[in-house]
Amino acid sequence: MKPKVGSGSGSSSSSSSSYDVFINFRGEDTRNTFVGHLYRALKDRGIHVFMDSKHLWKGEDIGLELLGAIRGSKLSIAVLSERYAESKWCLLELVQMLECHRVNSQVIFPIFFKVKTSDVKNQSGSFEISLKKYAKETTETLLRWKDALRAVGDKSGWVLEDGADQSELVEKVVQSVWIRLNKVPLIDVKHPVGLETRVQSILSILSNTNPKDVQFLGICGLGGIGKTTIATTVYNHIFKNFSRSCFLDDIREKASQPNGIGFLQEKLLYSVCGEDIKICNPKEGSRLIKERLREIKILLILDDVGHHTQLDALAGDINWFGPGSWIIITTRDQSILGRIPQNNRKVYEPEELDMNEAFNSLVLMLLILTNLLMVIYNFQLI
Repeated sequence: MKPKVGSGSGSSSSSSSSYDVFINFRGEDTRNTFVGHLYRALKDRGIHVFMDSKHLWKGEDIGLELLGAIRGSKLSIAVLSERYAESKWCLLELVQMLECHRVNSQVIFPIFFKVKTSDVKNQSGSFEISLKKYAKETTETLLRWKDALRAVGDKSGWVLEDGADQSELVEKVVQSVWIRLNKVPLIDVKHPVGLETRVQSILSILSNTNPKDVQFLGICGLGGIGKTTIATTVYNHIFKNFSRSCFLDDIREKASQPNGIGFLQEKLLYSVCGEDIKICNPKEGSRLIKERLREIKILLILDDVGHHTQLDALAGDINWFGPGSWIIITTRDQSILGRIPQNNRKVYEPEELDMNEAFNSLVLMLLILTNLLMVIYNFQLI
């Protein structure tokens, strides 16, 4: 049931590798305690983590492997402990992490490990003492490090006070990382003739609703009219505006399999909450969905719903979801939406392609066919 977020586990792979998470920390403070537990918990969730080994870096210059690991990561975690700033490597890494954040919007999660956020931000307390040891560094370098500490101190993160439950914090961090990593767009449609107009129509419908309401939108029409393609593109346009998101495809087919509804409920809970729960009873699954999701602003796509019982099991009512949630359903049967309150229900029926769109679609198909024939012809010549 558990999908892998990344591929493998990392401590000293080559710089060409791509990581889900880079952990920035002072080894002497947290390697064998908090960071060690966090690393193992991330790996257990299937997350590809980079954590340097004790003997990885040699010499005074920051290694190419380290730079590559930071640049190749989707997200960074900075564990800011009391003696963090005593490590030049920590500061060099932090500067590179913030550069990746500025250039590539890389996410940074700070963890203030038994330190005050104000000490990090203002370089006071132990951070002031540590920085005084770098008297031989250039003024430019010191300013760069202080700016990095100020920037990370301004970010929202977690504060672990002395005596607090570290295992509880590890669980919270892993959950937040997992959710963040799974907020990725679906595969783009390659030949969207007439697609943008239909997508904008849906976005216009939804933008004219109360932003605090839970909204159900049915994309309704005959099979083959492009409902799934439209829903996929809408998802890619807006998924980042929601706390969580999930796209359940081929519901009609999957629900027809043994325990198909239970499987879909499991997939929804895992995609949104990261909970790997075995569901044998659809009623129990519905209760869990309502219980877990009712405070969450979610974008949920239910693709190819074939019967109202499938909708009832996965998104039975508006009170199952947090304020501002959108549930978009593609279906051939508009009556499936009949149980949703009228004020929370919208319907969009895609129009057939107009003459220009149909012509462009035909031209596109001919080009694809021509390219395919050329490939076959060239293959035969080899």
